[in-house]
Amino acid sequence: MGFVGPNGAGKSTTLRILLNFIFPNSGNATIYGKDVVKESHEIKKFTGYVPSDVRFYGNMTVKELLR
Repeated sequence: MGFVGPNGAGKSTTLRILLNFIFPNSGNATIYGKDVVKESHEIKKFTGYVPSDVRFYGNMTVKELLR
């Protein structure tokens, strides 16, 4: 699945809220019936997230990062 829309439309914010990386001010959301705040640990077992702004540790080698 992917989100498509113009810059500033809230795509990244929506995903970050759904994965409990940032917290909503109000409302609620569920993924497969699991509350995204209360059951985020369970949700993260079957989801993946690749941000567009990947940053690696500057002092690590590629081999160390892959491990």
